[in-house]
Parts: sequence; C-alpha cells; structure tokens
Amino acid sequence: MARGDAGGVSLPGKVQITTGARLHIGPLANAAETGRDFGGVGLMVSAPSCRVVVSTSESDTITAPDAIYDRVAKVRDQCRTSDAWKPCQIEVVESIPQHHGFGGGTQLSLAIATAMARLNQDDSNTFKLARRVGRGLRSGLGIHGFEYGGFLVDGGKSMPNSIGGLSARNNFPDEWTLLLISPGGSEGLSGEREVQAFRDLSPMSITDTSHLCRLVLMRMLPAISEQDFCEFADAVGEFGQRVGEYFSPAQGGVFSSQRMSDLADQLGREGIRGVAQTSWGPTIAAFFPTEQEAILKHSELTSDEVWADCSIIIATAMNRGAEVVEL
Repeated sequence: MARGDAGGVSLPGKVQITTGARLHIGPLANAAETGRDFGGVGLMVSAPSCRVVVSTSESDTITAPDAIYDRVAKVRDQCRTSDAWKPCQIEVVESIPQHHGFGGGTQLSLAIATAMARLNQDDSNTFKLARRVGRGLRSGLGIHGFEYGGFLVDGGKSMPNSIGGLSARNNFPDEWTLLLISPGGSEGLSGEREVQAFRDLSPMSITDTSHLCRLVLMRMLPAISEQDFCEFADAVGEFGQRVGEYFSPAQGGVFSSQRMSDLADQLGREGIRGVAQTSWGPTIAAFFPTEQEAILKHSELTSDEVWADCSIIIATAMNRGAEVVEL
C-alpha cells in the first residue's frame, strides 16, 4: 500500500525491516599506536532476529518490550532531521536480546532508521544512518552486517570518528551450523561499564594484533573459501582464546561467564574445537559442520540438567543484508 505526497510521488505508508544478529568474535587491535584501530571479525546469523514495522500515523506511537522502549524512542528522535518528518507508529515485532553479544542495539537502531528514512523519502545510505543514530563508535561489523550479511572482516578505524572499513566479506557455508549458548540471568558489559573497561585495558600488543591478523587472513578466510570446516574451527577457537586472554582483566577470564567457560572446556574434551565468545558475552558460539550435528548436541545439552536453564539457539549464517519490504 502506498500513498501520494503533495507532489504526487508515491511513498510507502508502512515499511518492514528484518535483520539477524551480529556475532563479534573479537577485535584486531585496541589503542593501537600506529595504523588503524579496533577492527574485528564477525558473522551475521539468522537467529535471534529483529523485525520492525514502521508506518505513518497521526501521532507517534511505540509498541516494544519494556527493556528496549526507551532506546526505540531515542532512535526515533535521532532520526528526525527536520520538523517535516511525519509522525510514525513503530512496532518491534521481534527483538534481539540486549547485552548478550548479539549486537542487538545496532540492528534495532538501523532497522528503525532505515524504515523511517524510506517513509520520508530520505535516501541516506546505511553508513550515514549509522552515524545519525550513534552506531559504530568502535566496531563497524554490525553496520556492515546489516548492509551485506555474511562473514565480515572490519579493517579498523582510520580516524577516531570514522566507521571501520570493510576489508573482506565472504558468504559463509550454508551447511555450517552454530549453537549460540547463553547462561540464564547474566549479561555482558555495556554502556559506561564497557567504556571504562576499554579505558582500563592496556593497549593490545603488536604481537597479538599480528597473530590475530594472521589467523584471519591465512586461516579463517581461506578455510571459508575452501569450505574446510576443521581448519576454520581450529582458527576461530584459537582466535577466541587469544582475544579472551587479552580481555581477561576486564571480564574475569577468557570467557565472561564461568559457566560458559566450563561448557567450552566440556565441548573441547568432546572434540568440538570451534568455540568462541561473541563480544562481551556471555553468549558463546559453537560451530558444527552440519545441521544434524548441531541438532544432536542441542538435544544433549537441553536434556542435561546442568545446562537446562541456558538459552541454546540453533543458527546458520545470514549471507545477505537486512530485508526491506514496503507494505
């Protein structure tokens, strides 16, 4: 359904945006003395997902879970670049859990910003919209993920106020499947606590940055292109361990949750090598070469009383950008 504006141009009356979650396996640098800073490696996945419907309305209304209501209102106000922007109704149909390492804040913000721009004939691209709503202060992975999907390498920020450049982007093998496991009642660092953690951390050494870059350039990316699951799993597990050791002073260990650390150890003893925390956690991602193997492990974990209270999501890669539908 569309309606005409005063000039006769047909504009959508309702826009639906659907996107996935961003996994952030870790940065490539922090407080770099030379060259680009931050950077990182990540993957867009199909679940959990974010779906937002924005429509023109006589007055502003929001339908969203209490936990994200204020964020939705803030993003709406940030998006309005002039009084000419129309009132709108924002409905968050599906939302990504906040502060669990899924990059839900960026996906939600960009979904709202994209829909509002469409409704108001604003052709700003994703990166301009990201700046408008204050995303990409460190990592650009969620922004690139919203735009392109897939397995992503953020080459780092060339200037403090820039968005990290996209150095590489690959389709991730469709059959490789993940379990995303989060402990109950726990969240990763966010907000001022996250800012303070970065302030308190020592700069990442050039040795660490070089090692992480080698893992990405000479192991992960070739393994994805050649669909060599074992090589990829080994590399992502080593990457996660190295990054976790660097962030250990801020998060209390290689993993921010002791329970997830214990589970990672258990999976390792079972021969599951591709395990890493996403962002500040507490979620860990475990990679499997087939859906069947992931489903089997999901069944084992959910039937084990030790892990029965955990959230365990089966996910695959999202090898496309956000879906935009004008209704």
